Parts: sequence; structure tokens; C-alpha cells
Amino acid sequence: MKTLKKYIYEMLSSLNTEKMIERIQNIFPKENIKSIEIIEGSSKELKCIQIIFYKKRYFYLREPKLIKLLKTFNYLVTLSQDTEDGYIVYIDPEFSDSVSELIYEDYKGIVYHLCRTEDLDKIKKSGIRPKSPNNYRKYSPKAFYIGGANENEIKESIEYLIKDMWEYDKTDRTVLKIDLNKHKNIPFYADTAAGNEINLCFYTRVLVPKEYIEVDKKLTKFANGLLT
Repeated sequence: MKTLKKYIYEMLSSLNTEKMIERIQNIFPKENIKSIEIIEGSSKELKCIQIIFYKKRYFYLREPKLIKLLKTFNYLVTLSQDTEDGYIVYIDPEFSDSVSELIYEDYKGIVYHLCRTEDLDKIKKSGIRPKSPNNYRKYSPKAFYIGGANENEIKESIEYLIKDMWEYDKTDRTVLKIDLNKHKNIPFYADTAAGNEINLCFYTRVLVPKEYIEVDKKLTKFANGLLT
């Protein structure tokens, strides 16, 4: 007998991203949309969708048909931003593929978290808590991590985050190493907007206790060397 969680996931997976795009295109006039495409992330079925409208006024977040579509299939508008190329909107699935097996087997239960150094004392006291939506992307509370099968992969992910994702944020960073082998029940999921590399970013909605966390001085030095 299927569990409710498995039934819900299978139901959501039955709507693949291509069908989601078709439904979105039926809501907004095609002459208002500059482009609509899938961000090829690590999720197999449900992926991030990027829509570029010619103008901001062409996107109606409160459009009743869009609200119904997003609620029915648990998608979220996670980013909307006015740029020189047009008004960019990201739509992410609330549920994505589990990467727990990858983390506990290929990564040997070791993951990394980049925090602002100013937040380090708080993390030492209470662990890494999932955070509510921020100004860049809007999502239910999550905490994001990176990993890799070797040091080079981990450094590549750190470099991408600092030089590309946080290009204009030169805040001093600390790299935290998290050993999950004492508690292998923390679930992790693919970040569908992170791109092709699964090690680039994944998340959990669960608190990671302070006892599992230590500062990785070598990677912290590497990370802050990229800020100059």
C-alpha cells in the first residue's frame, strides 16, 4: 500500500515540466513572452522554469489561473526581477528529487555550508536553521549546502557561489564542514535552480545540530581569497 507522501510525489511527478510550460503559455499572451525555458537542474521530472517577459507589467502574479495552477501542482514563483533583458520570473517546484543517497554514499556523509562570518557565533549556539524567504528567491524555509566527491569539486562549487551567485556580495564568509554520519536521517533535496551540477547546491528543511558542525579553515581561506 502506497504511503500518502509517495502518492503525492507520484501525482506531482505526473505533471512534467514541459506540460507545466504549456499551461503557463495558455495563461499569458505569447506576444508578451520573450522566452520560456527549462533550467536543466538535477531534478529528473520537476525542474525550474525561467520566463522572460518583455515588460514587467505583462506578468500578473495575482492572475487567478496562474494561482490555481501553482497551488494545484505545488510550484512557487521564487524569483521575479526587472533586468535589461526583460522581466525575469523563476517558477520552482516545491518538491524536488531526493539526493540523500548521493550525500550519504558518494559524499560519505560530509557536506559544506557557506555562512556569513558574522553569523558564525549564532550557528555555534543553535546549529544551521532553515531560513524563510529572502530578497533574492522566495521559498519555504530551507538551508542550502554544497558537496563533492573530492576537494576540487567542492572548490568549484564555492567559486561558483562566490563569483557568480554572490557576485556583488563581498561579505566575509566561513566554510562549515558538516559530518552527518551520526544521524543519517536528515533528508536532502536537489535545488532545481542550481544548474546541471548536482553538487552545486541542495537543501534540507531540517535543523542541522551544532554538534555536527566545524569550521573548515583551509576552505574558508580559499573562499575569502575569491572575494578580492
